[in-house]
Amino acid sequence: MVNFTEIGSFQSKFELQGKEVLALGKTTVWQRLKKLKNLEKTIIKYQDDICEALKKDLGKSEAESKISEIFILLSELRHTRRNLSTWMTDKPISSPLFMLGSRSYIRHESKGRALIISPWNYPVLLSFSPLIGAVAAGCPVILKPSEYSANASVLIAKIVEEVFDEREATVVLGGVEAAQALLKLPFDHMYFTGSNAVGKVVMRAAAEHLSSVTLELGGKSPVVVTSSAYVPKASERIIFTKFFNNGQICIAPDYILVDKSKKDVFISSLKKEIDNLFGQAKTSRDYTRIINKRHYDRLKDLFEQSVEAGAEVIAGGEFIEDELYISPTILYVKDEDNPIMEQEIFGPIMPVFEYDGLEHAVQFINRIERSLASYIYTTSKKEETYFLNHTRSGGGAINHGLVQLANYNLPFGGSSQSGFGKAKGVESFLAFTNQRSLVKNSAYFSIVDLLGYPFNKAKLKIINLLLRWF
Repeated sequence: MVNFTEIGSFQSKFELQGKEVLALGKTTVWQRLKKLKNLEKTIIKYQDDICEALKKDLGKSEAESKISEIFILLSELRHTRRNLSTWMTDKPISSPLFMLGSRSYIRHESKGRALIISPWNYPVLLSFSPLIGAVAAGCPVILKPSEYSANASVLIAKIVEEVFDEREATVVLGGVEAAQALLKLPFDHMYFTGSNAVGKVVMRAAAEHLSSVTLELGGKSPVVVTSSAYVPKASERIIFTKFFNNGQICIAPDYILVDKSKKDVFISSLKKEIDNLFGQAKTSRDYTRIINKRHYDRLKDLFEQSVEAGAEVIAGGEFIEDELYISPTILYVKDEDNPIMEQEIFGPIMPVFEYDGLEHAVQFINRIERSLASYIYTTSKKEETYFLNHTRSGGGAINHGLVQLANYNLPFGGSSQSGFGKAKGVESFLAFTNQRSLVKNSAYFSIVDLLGYPFNKAKLKIINLLLRWF
């Protein structure tokens, strides 16, 4: 573990790992599986400590911590262990007829030194999930968790130190200065999860070093509730997915577009579901808190600006600074240019807009930069198809929310402004892997030899045949 006070040692850790790039890249599947198994055992060993750290940092309940951080993490880790042998195996690729006698294949090789910068909202999951991919690929890693989730970050460092040699993986603790110092180093791959603003900083650093990069950002993920939606279940699932982790999720529903024919019954149902799921949220053991005062103040300012601009408070609107508590809040907003639409909310405030026809909703969505997720609640296949054909996002779900993250068989990632590169399962392995394309020919003869110098009429005839038939 490297603390920020030891910032001068960043370079030495980086150089130390550089000496191990080829050695780690040559490790067998069994050596990598052993590391992943040790990581799994250690996470299980410290699961109570993880829950306690998340309680201190975010006010998360034990149940929420276990389902959203530990369970999803362990399921992905076990999936990787089950399939790593297959992923690492050279992949045969068919060769065209004009390359008769050759064998083509893809060899999976580690990219080299990797930097992982993880966020505070899911500090354990979003630190170890990419680390699993890097270890599976045979890459040495420097991991920089967020300083905001300080208790979780210290525990992450402890787990990494217990499982890995520092030549394989090490953790750097610190704030912005630590991240800036790390970004000056020429890593072979950079993996960042966080805001769009910081994502641009990482992108610039990657461009300077010509490093490959994976960016998991965010954006304003829309929810469309159509005229055919089953309102009772839609409102229940929206409240659950919006206020899970207090709305501090990159794929959380950011705003709702409800068909005008369902507006009144839908808003009434939303209010009812807040009570059903949380009761008195202020005293609920299941209701998380805001990470720190900076984000609390941002959300309070955003709420006040929205109300001043004409938004109507339908539910919630209670702020308690000492507890970093914001009640589950629903706003009814008439003006599409309300301040609430100027930034990703990333908190427990949900604006609801009315729309007239699915075409109107799609036009609304397409005015905004692409989001990491998009959701639609409908019982109509026609509406579902229209929505998917006329919108774009990194991922999403139909008649639910967040669930796409739980399936490790699905690639997870953004599109355009919400990021690029994919993660989860084999995609995490591939993110840290160079797919080396190779063709093996006989040492004595290849049909390609017939196409080389010196050119003559016979070879030209062969070339013309190739142009015609291939």
